[in-house]
Amino acid sequence: MARAAPSDDTSPEQKTRDEIDRLIVLMRMDRSSWRETWREITWYIMPTRGRYAV
Repeated sequence: MARAAPSDDTSPEQKTRDEIDRLIVLMRMDRSSWRETWREITWYIMPTRGRYAV
């Protein structure tokens, strides 16, 4: 769902919420780059138990 860019008349709470949402997206993108590495480490250490494999 696309969101409109915040305008100057938005409340401070909405601006804070938008900034937090943006940071969450950035953190999830950074985390996703490590997902395959976690899977490989899990398989190497415990090949029959994929706790972190999603």
